[in-house]
Amino acid sequence: AHATPVVYSAAHKTVFVDNVKAASTTIRDKFERVLGETWHRDPVSGRRVAARTKTTDLTPAMLSEAFVFSIVRDPVAKFESGVRQAHQTARLPSNARRATFRRGNASAPVRSADEWLDSQLATSDPHAWLNEHLAPSTWRLAARGPATIMRYDFVAAVETLETDMIVLAANFKNLSRAEIRAWIAPLVANHRPWAYANDTTLSAHAVRRMCRSAQYGDEWRCLGYDLPEVCRDDDNRGTTTAALDDDLIDPR
Repeated sequence: AHATPVVYSAAHKTVFVDNVKAASTTIRDKFERVLGETWHRDPVSGRRVAARTKTTDLTPAMLSEAFVFSIVRDPVAKFESGVRQAHQTARLPSNARRATFRRGNASAPVRSADEWLDSQLATSDPHAWLNEHLAPSTWRLAARGPATIMRYDFVAAVETLETDMIVLAANFKNLSRAEIRAWIAPLVANHRPWAYANDTTLSAHAVRRMCRSAQYGDEWRCLGYDLPEVCRDDDNRGTTTAALDDDLIDPR
């Protein structure tokens, strides 16, 4: 089992379980600017700390009274966005791991999205991510809490986030009117100049491999997204060992 970073607000009785490449930076920015909360805060003492707060840092009492949520994204779009993030890492000359992103050679061109997927699927441990930004939503959300796997009151989606922000505000506690207005105000997209670099789009063949894989195969079924057209006639999709199934959504 693994832990996932969170933003916890004792004042507003909420927990946001961070899911990379699914509006996570946008939501953390909202938490900090609007509510004064950050993932660099010890949930017990309330003090700012250097380390990120994780699901295992919470207590059962905190979770019992908190509204727990996360955000997911179309699986292919999320993976391709993770590749763009990896490309940016490869451009940083001070990063000692840059060779990982450049086919094992620090001077080689960065890997294409298809090459990233091939390398990830070839790992001996199906949940040893070559880059954290390649981890699927099902794995990120199936995090270990203080007593058991995390359960969710609401799972928003990037594709419907403007509306979902209203749902979130309605479930946070102790929000002032000004905080509600600021929380549901139009989102500012986290655009980056490197976001649409070459070779960051998966080919149709790679998408089908993704659908059939143990690492990513449950994303569509568990998260409610339509299968890509190239995968719809494929009955051989794999399953993940840490899938986000319907019973992880707390009916409270």
